[in-house]
Amino acid sequence: MSAATPSVPLLHCLPRRRLLAHCLALPSTWAGAAMAADSAASPLPLLARVAQTHASELIEATDRALADLAEALRQAPHALGQHQAQQAQALQRLPFLHGLALLDMQGQVLASTRTAEQGRRADLQQLLPSLVQEGPLAIGPWQPGRLTEPPAPPDEGYIPLLRRVQWGPQSSALLLAQLRPSALAHYQQQLLEGSAAGTTV
Repeated sequence: MSAATPSVPLLHCLPRRRLLAHCLALPSTWAGAAMAADSAASPLPLLARVAQTHASELIEATDRALADLAEALRQAPHALGQHQAQQAQALQRLPFLHGLALLDMQGQVLASTRTAEQGRRADLQQLLPSLVQEGPLAIGPWQPGRLTEPPAPPDEGYIPLLRRVQWGPQSSALLLAQLRPSALAHYQQQLLEGSAAGTTV
């Protein structure tokens, strides 16, 4: 992730009976010392920091991949077949993603690693209610199902990660990564098991 990208709280703990302490993001340089100090008193702050670090690593890796795809798109804005091949190559290195897609600003899918999505339209307001600015990665709310497909069972869905890219003098597009929630589930489950009944992550 570039230095200009603002820090985003990636893991939010939403308690019903009590709050899991220390669940907001910490700079990675503080993580080791913080974990050592916290583990002596309680395993929960340690688990929260491990979960946060894990989530940050996945999202930073995705952001780097989207930045590379954005640069390639700027170099060849009309070579959508080439861009789709580049998406497929990137996805092989990111097994925690369901897929990658390129959308125009009306939500039409121009290229995707999921061929069923191409040419179909996604609801951008649902993916991210606020405008995505060029450059920084934007993280949207959990979405059920897949990008352009009907809702699936409750355990299927994705977290949208979006990067806006200027791909012409007066036009731009959105690069979208679909993060698997299951990639974060292991540490979340550990947090829940060690917390009071009724706590949610």
